[in-house]
Amino acid sequence: MRLTDIRLILAIPLLITSAIGPVLSQTCTISGSGTINWVNASPPTCIEGGTAGSASIIVVPVGVTLNFDSNPDTWTGTRIEVLGTLRISAPGQVTINSNIVVKNGGLLSIDSKLNLGSTSGCGYTLIVETGGTVDITGGTPDRLNICGVEIARGGGAGCNPYPAGPLPYCEPGGGFTGPTGFDENGYNPTLPVTLLYFIAESSGNQIVLTWATEKEEGFDKFVIQRAVGNLSFKDLGEIRGAGYDTHSLREYEFTDDHPLLGTNYYRLKAVDLDGSFEYFGPVSVVYQGERILWVTPNPASGERVILHMNFSPADGDRIQFFNQVGALLKDVSASRVNGEIQFEQPLIPGVYLIRYNAATFTQVVRFVVAR
Repeated sequence: MRLTDIRLILAIPLLITSAIGPVLSQTCTISGSGTINWVNASPPTCIEGGTAGSASIIVVPVGVTLNFDSNPDTWTGTRIEVLGTLRISAPGQVTINSNIVVKNGGLLSIDSKLNLGSTSGCGYTLIVETGGTVDITGGTPDRLNICGVEIARGGGAGCNPYPAGPLPYCEPGGGFTGPTGFDENGYNPTLPVTLLYFIAESSGNQIVLTWATEKEEGFDKFVIQRAVGNLSFKDLGEIRGAGYDTHSLREYEFTDDHPLLGTNYYRLKAVDLDGSFEYFGPVSVVYQGERILWVTPNPASGERVILHMNFSPADGDRIQFFNQVGALLKDVSASRVNGEIQFEQPLIPGVYLIRYNAATFTQVVRFVVAR
């Protein structure tokens, strides 16, 4: 998929089952303000906790300049998202083994040599979204290399007009401004993925996600995912893309009917027609609402049900199952229930009740067995 301009502010919930989804790589939003110098031995701290050295995605927020100012400076990860300023000022060169996305209002300032990877076929890219800028500031010595190929320099002899080429490009007046993109072959106008916004809003006991694209190329679908504190993401649903190639505004909406209490983490998995994918997010949202219990499938076959709850059971909480005449069929500790409930003998068709007993509340839900 191809996108530019992403604004992430969202929320949605997770069902409790025994299966665990794909694990999210840690995102680090650089904490603090002003200029923060990168030090390999002691990387900057993250708003989410920890340091950027162990993160897979680094976000440079508005008001922060992340400065790689020493020749040994390096970082390896999935991508760096630049909303503030990413400055490469080391005497010599800096190697960053990841993709870089310069977002609306962001600036990548190269006052040195920046290597995105160092070997042919590394696969790293530089995406400049609408409103973003790349400035190779110091003339001929200051350069951008991708996968060992010189892509652009600040000017002087030995460079050629952008984007006609050939490589390397001379920086145009005002810098390289978005939307544009580069890989090891040079200018690639199909790189930007154009996601205009991504928003989540509470609506009663639901959370509604909305997002929009202005460009989709070779794109198949969005997979909406959610996690809790362990950052193990699970799929919530899918929405197909608008088409193979579109260049107009497309709006999407997804409703989470069962938000989890507390802090939820969300992301979009954008899947291309060739099976390749990329993630947008994660972001965190605190949901405050009622404790809810529900059962799927409903109607059920009578051999098993899956019990979902939007909260974590406390010690001492019990779950009881009753048949249609009120006889107790099963009484288990809520903390031992991990999604699927199996019945020793298949239940006969009829109406059944599940009662959740806690110190501070009791809830009863009904499910039907039909064959």
